[in-house]
Amino acid sequence: MKRISFHLSKRQWILLFSCLISAVLAIGLHTVSHVLKNQLEHEKVAAQWDKDGDTAQISIYFSEEEKYNLKSSLESTVFQLESWYHGLLTELQNASITADAEAGNSARQVIYGYSASGTVSMETDLGRTEAKAYGVGGDFFQFHPLQLVSGGYFSESDLMQDRVILDTDTAWKLFGSNDIVGMFVQIGGAPHMVVGVYQRESGHFNDAAGNDKSCVYVSHQTLYKYGQYHGLETVEYLIPNPVTGFALGLVEKQCNGRNVALMEHQNRFAVMSLLKILGAFGTRSMGLSGITFPYWENIARGYEDILAGLLLAELIFLAYVAIVLLGWIWYLWLHRKWRVRHIYEKVKDHGYALGVKHHNRKNKKRIKSEKKPKDKPEELRIDTDF
Repeated sequence: MKRISFHLSKRQWILLFSCLISAVLAIGLHTVSHVLKNQLEHEKVAAQWDKDGDTAQISIYFSEEEKYNLKSSLESTVFQLESWYHGLLTELQNASITADAEAGNSARQVIYGYSASGTVSMETDLGRTEAKAYGVGGDFFQFHPLQLVSGGYFSESDLMQDRVILDTDTAWKLFGSNDIVGMFVQIGGAPHMVVGVYQRESGHFNDAAGNDKSCVYVSHQTLYKYGQYHGLETVEYLIPNPVTGFALGLVEKQCNGRNVALMEHQNRFAVMSLLKILGAFGTRSMGLSGITFPYWENIARGYEDILAGLLLAELIFLAYVAIVLLGWIWYLWLHRKWRVRHIYEKVKDHGYALGVKHHNRKNKKRIKSEKKPKDKPEELRIDTDF
C-alpha cells in the first residue's frame, strides 16, 4: 500500500499561519465584545433580579408628541402611570401568572420606574446654579444605580417628596463640599434635603450621549412643581416573561396607538439583534419618529453600534479561516496520491493484525492452562484417637 503523506509549500504555510492569526483575532474580538456587553449596569437589571432568566426588562421611550399629551397635569400623568401598572398586573392575572410568596422581592410581579426631564434652579447661602434634572418615581434607582460618593437614594414611598441627589460638581458649586448629606438646598424657593451625592460618569460616550453637564435627581413631583418640566421621558418595567416575547407583547398592547419606542434590554446585545443593526446600516440613525432618548439609552445604542462592528469583523475573520480551510481540503482531495481503497486496505490489514493478535493470545492462555498440574484428590483421614 502507498504511504499517505502531506508536504506543505511556502504558500500553504503562509495560508496556514494567516488562518491561525485570523482565528486568534476572532477570539480576541469575541472577548472584547463580551467585556463591553458587561460594562453597562442599566442593561443587566433583569439578569440581576432573576437569575433564571424568566424576567424581561422593557423600556418605553416617548416622542415629543406623547410627552406633550402626558404633561397636561401632574395628577393626570401619575394616574396614567398607575393605570398602565395595574393594567399589566391584570394581564398577568388573566394569564394565570401569580407571584410566588416565597420568592422574597421577586414576589412583586411588576417592578417599574419612570423619569421626566427638565431643569431646576438651586440656591444655598454659598451659591446659586441651574442644572439639568431628572424627576424620577417608582423604582427608578433599581434600574439606574448611581456611583454614590455619600448618602443614598430617595423613594416614591417617602412621606415627603422634598429630596434631592446632587452630582459632585453641583455639590461643590452650592456647598463647597461633597459631605453635605442632610443639608438643605432651595429649589424653586422650596427647601429640599440632600440625601446623596454621586459621581457623574464622564468620557467620550457620556459627553456625546448628553451626560456632559451637571445633573441632579429629584422627585417627579418636585420637577413638575418647581422646575422647568419637559415631559415624561421613559417608563421602565421588570415583567415576568415565561415565554420569549410574552412581556414585550403585553407592553406593546398597552402602548397601542402611541408614538413610542420600545426596547427589550436583555436581548439587545444578542447576535441576532446585532445582525439586525448591521442590516439597518445607514438608516438606523435617521430620527423619523421624533423620539429623543435619555443619555443612558444613547450610550447603550452607541455600544450596539460598536458591538455590531466587532461582530462583523469577527465574522469576516472566521469566514476567511473557513474559506481557506475548505479550499485547502479541496486542493488536497484533487491532488491526493492515495485512494479510498488504500484506506480500506489499511483498515482491513489493521483489523486482520488485531485478529491474529487476539487469536495468539487465546492460544497462549489455553496452552498455559493445559500445562498446570491437576489438583490431587484429598486423602481420607480417619481419626484413631478414642
